[in-house]
Amino acid sequence: MNSRALVPILRTIIAPSTTDQCSNTRTSSTPRLARSLPVELLREIFLIAVGSVINAENLVTTSHDEQHAISLEVRKKIDKLTTICSQWKAIAHDVPDLWTTLDFSDPHYMVQCLSLCKIRPLHIRGVFSSGKAEADYTEVLKALETRAEQIVTISVSTEQMDMLLVNLSSITPLSAFTVFLPNLQELRLTNMKKEFADRTDHNLYLPQLKLLSLSKVGVLFSASDSSVPALPALKTLIITFHEITVGEMGNLVRILHNSPNLNALMINSGELGERMPDTGDSLQFQRLANGRFNLPNLATVKFIDIPGLLSSSICYALQDSQPEISFVFGDVVSANHFIVDYAYISPPLESLRKCPHACELSLSIGFQCDSPDPKVRFMSLQSPKCDACAKPRLLIRHDDTFTSLLLSRMQSFLHLDNRITSLNVSLSGVMLSGNTTKQTLMWPHIWRDLHSLKSVRLFDVAIYDDASDSQRSFMSTMAGGRGLYLDHLEELEVSYIPGAADHGTWPGVDVRAVRRVVDACESLREVKLHRLPEVVRTTAEWRRRWGALEAVLMERNFSL
Repeated sequence: MNSRALVPILRTIIAPSTTDQCSNTRTSSTPRLARSLPVELLREIFLIAVGSVINAENLVTTSHDEQHAISLEVRKKIDKLTTICSQWKAIAHDVPDLWTTLDFSDPHYMVQCLSLCKIRPLHIRGVFSSGKAEADYTEVLKALETRAEQIVTISVSTEQMDMLLVNLSSITPLSAFTVFLPNLQELRLTNMKKEFADRTDHNLYLPQLKLLSLSKVGVLFSASDSSVPALPALKTLIITFHEITVGEMGNLVRILHNSPNLNALMINSGELGERMPDTGDSLQFQRLANGRFNLPNLATVKFIDIPGLLSSSICYALQDSQPEISFVFGDVVSANHFIVDYAYISPPLESLRKCPHACELSLSIGFQCDSPDPKVRFMSLQSPKCDACAKPRLLIRHDDTFTSLLLSRMQSFLHLDNRITSLNVSLSGVMLSGNTTKQTLMWPHIWRDLHSLKSVRLFDVAIYDDASDSQRSFMSTMAGGRGLYLDHLEELEVSYIPGAADHGTWPGVDVRAVRRVVDACESLREVKLHRLPEVVRTTAEWRRRWGALEAVLMERNFSL
């Protein structure tokens, strides 16, 4: 619905009553709508007219010209609503909460919005062009100072924000600037690339900040001699490197030293990946950190495509916290490079390798894990139960290179093969190779190398799918001909995805393969087959084979 279509509706619902028209008091001149409708509904009326253009994620990914066009479009639509009638204009200006959820890219428009915000909480989201004049930002500074206590979240992408911070420190006494945003709880900054390492007058004190996200950010604040932590309430820190500069490394070190209650840390190489420098960065971090960090509440640390020496140096500095550490890699090559060249110097991985209890490991393949993208799948290796080692987690992203991924990863895990006792594989969304010969060779390779497996769980087996040759063959290879591959197997669980029965006798073949595994593995104590009875129903031969298998499973007290 556009703003023109809203006009007759709005004129009807906000027209003043007869009493209002006859009265000259200030109360009676207040529009009826302002007294009867909640702020949430008023905001919805605004947003219907403004549309989806005010979307913070879209703004961050658009060009400066597109951002400017969006800002103008938003302003035009807001202006149209405020000119519908005097009563509607009064509502817009008397309900400042309507203005606190807008995204904007124009400094003057930002000042206009800030001038209307009289209540808290205030959420600032904007994308500023680097072409704006310094005078424009000076105006913004003054408006921000006026509303400093109301600001709860800031999400800004700009190459000028570092200049804004420095300008603010130059026009405001240092004591005032250190408590500039006393109620800020969330701060997300992007594209602040300039360095101010030689300045000491832009200290920062954010007593209520809980989340800090920095992407491509230079120096955020200088070191302080104060014994009071600059970020005492910070719980989550997310840093994406633009390049490993002294400023970015200094940000990380100073934030860790000033965040005693930090709970979660994520460090991402961004677009640089394996192209990031390594040795020099590690030495630089060690020099800046000057020892270990005191972070007693740190629970999780995630490294995403961070070079081995740098991540190892950070892990060493965090050893006293004993967090759960995840190493995430974008491909098999970088993961292999890390494991072969750096795992032996990485404190958590070395702890895992030398665990005094030789703890059992779990290998999972094809799961979404905690990625927001459902198409991204991971292979992970971790120790789920041991308390003696650091319990690190290796995550390797993969897409459709399932076969080559498995073969190469097994080679890398040879030094731990006798400790991998659990294998979990999800075939959901994984496109497998149609080469039946290659797939048939793949599974015996796994069973042979992972000879200590006690538990095998396979999920989302589509036995009727054209691309599922390897899915059908995996059960046939598990017993290994002579039944020697999995002679320690104790638990077997398979979850099937039923489909149209139009491919001959594959369900029957799978039933026969399960029977072979059950007969060959004397150590089996639990078998779970999910939805297989539903798909084995088309022919009498399949039903006969299923009946025989069912009898064997029931005789050994296995679950169906």
